[in-house]
Amino acid sequence: MIELLILLLLLLVIIISGRRIQKLLYPTADPLGDIIFSFGFGSILLIVLVYLVAWLGLLSSIIIITLLCALFLFSIQEIPWLLASLQQLDFSWTKTNKTLTTILGIFLFWNLIGALAPTTDSDGLAYHLEIPKYYLEQGGFAYHPMIVSTWPLSLEMLYTVALALSTDSLAKLIHLIFGLGTALATYYLGRKLFNHETGLWAAAIFYTIPLISLESGIAYNDLGMVFFATIGIIAWTQWMNTNSTRSLLTSAVLLGSAASMKWNGPIIVAILTIMSIFFVRKQRNTTTLRIQQHYTNHQKIYHPFSWIILFVLISAMFPMMWYAKNAVLNGNPFGVFAANLFHARNWTQEHSQAYFQSVSGLDYSFLHMITAPFKLILSSVQYGELSFLGPVFLMLIPLLFWCQKEQYTRTLGIYCILFYAVWFWTSQQSRLLIPIFPILALLASRPIAELKNLRKILLPILLASMLLNSAFAIGYHGKGLLVAIGLENKETYLEQIRPVYPVFTYANTHLPKNAFVVFFGEIHAYFLERSYLWECAAMQGVLDYEHTTAQELYTQMKQQGVTHILLNNNVPFCPTIKEKLASEIFKTHMKLLYEKNNAQLFELEETTK
Repeated sequence: MIELLILLLLLLVIIISGRRIQKLLYPTADPLGDIIFSFGFGSILLIVLVYLVAWLGLLSSIIIITLLCALFLFSIQEIPWLLASLQQLDFSWTKTNKTLTTILGIFLFWNLIGALAPTTDSDGLAYHLEIPKYYLEQGGFAYHPMIVSTWPLSLEMLYTVALALSTDSLAKLIHLIFGLGTALATYYLGRKLFNHETGLWAAAIFYTIPLISLESGIAYNDLGMVFFATIGIIAWTQWMNTNSTRSLLTSAVLLGSAASMKWNGPIIVAILTIMSIFFVRKQRNTTTLRIQQHYTNHQKIYHPFSWIILFVLISAMFPMMWYAKNAVLNGNPFGVFAANLFHARNWTQEHSQAYFQSVSGLDYSFLHMITAPFKLILSSVQYGELSFLGPVFLMLIPLLFWCQKEQYTRTLGIYCILFYAVWFWTSQQSRLLIPIFPILALLASRPIAELKNLRKILLPILLASMLLNSAFAIGYHGKGLLVAIGLENKETYLEQIRPVYPVFTYANTHLPKNAFVVFFGEIHAYFLERSYLWECAAMQGVLDYEHTTAQELYTQMKQQGVTHILLNNNVPFCPTIKEKLASEIFKTHMKLLYEKNNAQLFELEETTK
């Protein structure tokens, strides 16, 4: 539970330091808006500072704590503002909407339980937490052989802070906070564009989506990206309404931060850039946006397209941080992409082809494009883990046709359609649709606020749907209840969820510090405190498992310094690898050290033994 106290202190530092930037770049004159944007700018500031410290090779717990203390002292004068803003927040809706308040409380409780429990999710253990842990161990950025280290890692910089201060639970709590922040930003956007009621129901619809609940209790990066995308869209719509270049450039900073969270983040910037161009072209001959291309008082008034170019350049700066890191450490700025243009370290065009083949097989038919939204809403595992979104969107969005057609409704609807189209042609994974969930929730909330004659029918169905969704939150996070409140041992819990965990524990306590372990059927490297490689040919290029004989593979392993092999037989892995491990050369030189729960740890001996 100490993580909750550390979280509050970390939030204090982030918000008050972000306030120093927010009041200069984007003052809202609204307590909630000021807090939301201050949190966003403070997070960006901390991410950039940790990134720079990592380049300097000074990454450690002491440096992180010193950095946070410096930010606190630099911004301490903003604490009275924060206290005053919190006092001005309006929570009266909790008294008038007790059923909704109860449902949201249920979601928050179980999401919190999921965040406080030890990490067991695969991607978190494989790289969202493992890569920050590795950089902390190395004292800064260093080459990592797994291709996942080339993904954009902005939110992982905050996880680095979490691991420097506490445990992986703090990292999960940070992700949870970004989910809550997105709900608040959704409410703020709905209230700003429409009214309080629209914003409230939009926030509730977003936060009760089962996929959002799942993400709120794990250490991924999707909620960080959707938070920055949402507040970036808030600033972008402000630019549309007022033609304020400050709002446009602020949105560039925020959307650029979203683009630096995940590989598909730049898609958001690309879509909004295209929409901005069309918006400017449409307004060129109106009094709303007067384009002047002459000199006034000896100063040139810039063409609005110049501001859009600047918008793109500012947005690109943030993902460029990670492309630069990849270029220096790995040789290819874009990781698995453009492998034919760059000579990367331990990675070739053939490896990229293997990676893309591992995520191929998508259905691009027109029929699937039309039916995919219904499948996502009505539950289908073909789009990834817990892709069920609930029936709310299916029930409410069609009613938009009977609502007043506001400019913002059309604009945001076009944005969602364009994002969906790109998603359909690139990934078809439900998590990668999360950036448009707040906007979809906002659109779905419009009929509730506007079609008042249907409210008596819609509200009970909507609340029942949210309550049904809470069953997924309880089912997913409920297994961590006892360990989260201290009534179950952490090791016992981890072994129940990840049976291979005792093998990692044995390796950490019995293997020499310079051991180098290769995993087969296993990716949860966060548990291990030794050097390692996955066996997956689509994720690393150091060892060639598929195009070598058993003797050649053994020779490769020893040349790379491999000392141990971990087999998780609970998970299927490549049959050809099993055949090679069963060959004479491996049977002769693999010495079993430890075995439990159908997982084994072997020492890979030298041929001279």
